[in-house]
Amino acid sequence: MARKVSPWIGSLVLALFAVACAQSDAGITTKVKSQLEADRSVPNAAAIQVETNRHVVTLTGKAASDAEKQRALAVAKATEGVKDVVDKLAVDPSVAPAPPAGDGTSPAGASTGPAAAPGAGGGTAGTSNPANSAPAAAPTSSPSR
Repeated sequence: MARKVSPWIGSLVLALFAVACAQSDAGITTKVKSQLEADRSVPNAAAIQVETNRHVVTLTGKAASDAEKQRALAVAKATEGVKDVVDKLAVDPSVAPAPPAGDGTSPAGASTGPAAAPGAGGGTAGTSNPANSAPAAAPTSSPSR
């Protein structure tokens, strides 16, 4: 009987060790930062510093609005392994949320969106641009070969 219980105890200890390692402060910091950057409601995630000590996360930096600040706090609190969140975020409306979120195509789309609404043709133009870009890229690739 003791031989049958021994493997179970060993497996349980191993599982507990794996869970404990996954819940390190560094791991929690990484999770919170990743979730902030993935959340579109926190466009200034790069301006928010995350520190974790004994499973307590401290957020410092600037948010563009109170809504962004509250969302960042909620994301941190909802992260697995976080026991508490210390709020040291400042709201600074001068922090432009568009550049971090818009490095790809968001600012161009946002600029075209309002202009497109009155003209009603902007949506089609936005669709045409990517379509025109793709064929232009193909002929450029062919001569390179």
